Amino acid sequence: MKRLLALTVAIGALIVAPSAWAGPVVQIMPNGFVPNTVTIPSDDSITWTNKDSVARQVVADAGAFKSSVLKPGESYTYDFPAAGAYSYHGQFKPTQRGAVNVRRVESRSVTIGVSKRVVTAGQTIELAGSVSNGEGGQEVRVLMTPYRGIQTAKTVVTDADGTWSLRVKPAIRTEYYVEFGALISAPLRSCTSARSSRFAGATVASSPQPRRARSSLASSSICSGGSETSGGRSRSSARGETA
Repeated sequence: MKRLLALTVAIGALIVAPSAWAGPVVQIMPNGFVPNTVTIPSDDSITWTNKDSVARQVVADAGAFKSSVLKPGESYTYDFPAAGAYSYHGQFKPTQRGAVNVRRVESRSVTIGVSKRVVTAGQTIELAGSVSNGEGGQEVRVLMTPYRGIQTAKTVVTDADGTWSLRVKPAIRTEYYVEFGALISAPLRSCTSARSSRFAGATVASSPQPRRARSSLASSSICSGGSETSGGRSRSSARGETA
């Protein structure tokens, strides 16, 4: 990156209930879990949806969670309160395996921001941030999770001053995180309409600033949504979504 970046907290985001957002979805397919590895911050959730034509069950190897027997189209959600690595398998197809990496949120050690607060729908926008050691050649993973959708990730390498950037085309109600080792940033959230995409989080200043200046991101949201209650850490649904 040829210019120095500074992250500044954007003011005035409209805050709504966290229920406007949901964790990644893992599809239980006949041939395995899609995706078979997902990364989330602690206190986030994963929803498994049975896309097979037969009943399926999801079981954690170490006993942390176990779904009910899911008929085709049914879903199971588990909330992960603590950081760690969670491997799991299919009860009826034990050779099919998956993993959930739960990271500790550390917004000062790894940051993510956006070059503009609002962008015209269909256009790309630059995500950027930095890592706390300020070193180049460090791999970070930018995680992109659409609302109740499949998580994807892009690996980028930091420049000499420890900053990174990535251009993306915002999707409807998407959460962006950046993963650095065992840490994960606070979320950057977008809400896309027919005309524009709006972001809640930090903006990236293009003017020269002190090197590696950082700030925590606002975790506020600008998308509204209906209320959801978990009723506990495990939830099941016959509607193909979280209950």
